[in-house]
Amino acid sequence: MALLQAIGQYRNVDPQLEDELQGRGGFYDRVEAYRKNFLDRTGAKPTTPMAILSVAREEGKDNDFIQTALRLRSGSKTEVALRNPEWLKFIFDNREELRATRPDLVDPEQGAPDYIIRYINARERAVSGE
Repeated sequence: MALLQAIGQYRNVDPQLEDELQGRGGFYDRVEAYRKNFLDRTGAKPTTPMAILSVAREEGKDNDFIQTALRLRSGSKTEVALRNPEWLKFIFDNREELRATRPDLVDPEQGAPDYIIRYINARERAVSGE
C-alpha cells in the first residue's frame, strides 16, 4: 500500500525516514540487536536512548536523524503526540484489505500495535452506535 506510506505514520516526518527507522531490519531493529548483544556481553541492558545514540554514532548518522529516532522511539510521549490521525483513519477505512496485505498493522496475532487495535475497536464501536 504505497498510499499508506505516502500518508506517513507521523506528522512532519518524512515517510522514507519512518521506513528507515521502523522497517524490517531497519534502525530500530539494529538498536534492539545492539541492546541484546550488549546484555549478552555485559549482563546489563542499555536504555533504548543510549542504544540509539550508540548505534547512530557507529553508523555515522547526523544529529537530525538521532533526534528523530529519539522522538519516535516506541512509547515515548513525543512518538504518541506525533502520530498522524489521517494514517490511523486510512488504516481503519482500509482494514479489510490490510488484513490480507499488511496483517501486522491490523491483526493482534500478527503483531499489530496495541494503539492501532484500540483505535480500530473504538471506531468500530462508534460506527455501530455502541
